[in-house]
Amino acid sequence: MKHLLLTTIAAILLIGCVSSPDHSGTYTLSDLKKDMVLTFELKPDGSFIGTNSKEKDDDLIGSWKVEGELLVCEGTTEKRSEKIIIKFNKSIGKLDSVTEGGKEAPTEELDGLIVKKN
Repeated sequence: MKHLLLTTIAAILLIGCVSSPDHSGTYTLSDLKKDMVLTFELKPDGSFIGTNSKEKDDDLIGSWKVEGELLVCEGTTEKRSEKIIIKFNKSIGKLDSVTEGGKEAPTEELDGLIVKKN
């Protein structure tokens, strides 16, 4: 009986440690100052598509990953072929950084911007 209890506890701990939260899904970032909405569709295979309400024909296509507390979306725009990296906190959605064409957006431009999972 003692071994069965220990085996059960070990199995539960192993499953809990191995499984990780699923961060795939649709995320939205609304920037009221710029009258713009960015939508990210993070797919379970690690790829994503990002659309910008102001540049509908220039999707951002790339991959996403988890780095500590951040979700990192790194891709290239279809039309302009510009590399963009967007990092946001996976728990609270706070935008951490945006790098576009090798230039990081100033911190004050990111203040108050939250990415919400739909």
